[in-house]
Amino acid sequence: MQAVDIAHGVVAAPWHEAIGVGFVAFGCAGLVSGLLAIVFARSIIQTRKDLARRRRAQRAANFLDVEFLDGLASAAPPARIAALLKAMMEDCRNRIGDIRDAAKAGDLFRLQEESAELAESCEAFGAEALAAEARALIVAVRDQAFDQAARTLLEIDTVAQLTFGSLSDRIAVGGR
Repeated sequence: MQAVDIAHGVVAAPWHEAIGVGFVAFGCAGLVSGLLAIVFARSIIQTRKDLARRRRAQRAANFLDVEFLDGLASAAPPARIAALLKAMMEDCRNRIGDIRDAAKAGDLFRLQEESAELAESCEAFGAEALAAEARALIVAVRDQAFDQAARTLLEIDTVAQLTFGSLSDRIAVGGR
């Protein structure tokens, strides 16, 4: 991959060849370009890790009360926080199952009760977006907006999946 434009005095070559050409005069082209390639590769890997970390933090901020969870993480050992967050996720999954059962049975009173319990449980652990969806389901059922209730129930599944992913990321790094 070399391009030469003699009219403009431009020579384009892959970066490792260009670096190697610059060091041929010093007799260390292979060593230096090899070291630079390693440094460059490490830089790319670190940049990708940093980007992934920032994306996870941004996603968590969209679904979780990060300040609350940080405070919780600073108050207890990481293993205890991980166990607590895992228990919270399991409780929410069970409550979502209960909501589905109530919806299938057509039990509107139980559907509202289960949704209220899910909202309270989520608020207690900083899962704000999931709590908001549970509250929206309560309103839709109360107002007998059943099409909206069905859409909200689907949205609860989506938000739960994203919330649990964010919580799992926090568990993987010790609750922070």
